[in-house]
Amino acid sequence: MFDQLFERALMLDDRSASAVFSWALNPKKELPLLRAPSVLRLGGKTISINCRNSGGGFNSGFSVIDAVAVIPVVGAIFKGGSSYGYADTLELRALLRRARIDDSVKSALLFIDSPGGGLAGIADLRKEIVDLEAKKACYIFAEDLCASGAYFLASAGRKIFANNSTALIGSIGVSSSLKDSSQMYENAGIKIHPIATGAMKSAGLEGAKVTSEQLAHVRELVDSVFEQFVNAVSKTRGITRSSIATMDGKLFDAKQAVALRLVDGICGLDACFAELKNTAANFGGPNGSAAQRQSALERD
Repeated sequence: MFDQLFERALMLDDRSASAVFSWALNPKKELPLLRAPSVLRLGGKTISINCRNSGGGFNSGFSVIDAVAVIPVVGAIFKGGSSYGYADTLELRALLRRARIDDSVKSALLFIDSPGGGLAGIADLRKEIVDLEAKKACYIFAEDLCASGAYFLASAGRKIFANNSTALIGSIGVSSSLKDSSQMYENAGIKIHPIATGAMKSAGLEGAKVTSEQLAHVRELVDSVFEQFVNAVSKTRGITRSSIATMDGKLFDAKQAVALRLVDGICGLDACFAELKNTAANFGGPNGSAAQRQSALERD
């Protein structure tokens, strides 16, 4: 249907261009590290796949090709984003909402290449995908990496396709840590006295000893969030909770992921795009595939 081409774009955003201009005027000044935006060419259009906030200038909206909104989720995912290329949950929520209410958009394709990210904002972002999928078909294209929080998002889509057999999928789990630097401070002759309104309020305070109660509290939080992660994936992917538990937070290559029903198949972007368009043309209401997945879950 169309040729696919990935390339490094020879262009700079306004901020980077300003930095280069400043350096040209004063070559003795150190030139800051610049990040050229990656682009995707689809149907004769060039689409930036760097998820940077609109202030960075690379991705202030989504592209629509043949009535398909193409939305990139590239890089680590954090609320508020970063000028270093993180995917911003706030911006992505706005884009998904626009795709849902835009009458010119008949379906959506999320282009994901991400290791996951922070907890803040991720549940609200997934809810936007669920809301979009309830109205318009939403496919996920996993480009090489779709792990942890990124897979949490992907699992809300109608279908998930990986770009090749070596793509890494999964890492369903939650992790956290508490750094105990008390011994280092003690060796330096410094003693920290936490003053807080509760035993858990000072957990993780620099230089303070981490107590077993504090560790147990963080464990409770991690387990609670993990429970929500598992429930979400189980419901939308039709995988039993026990099956997810045996995955033990592992990453799988795409072939393994297909066998585990984490993804629906392995194909190129062209094929994924073509199937999505066909699905959108025959879309007859709120997520018909959800009922099929639920039936599969009950059969397990």
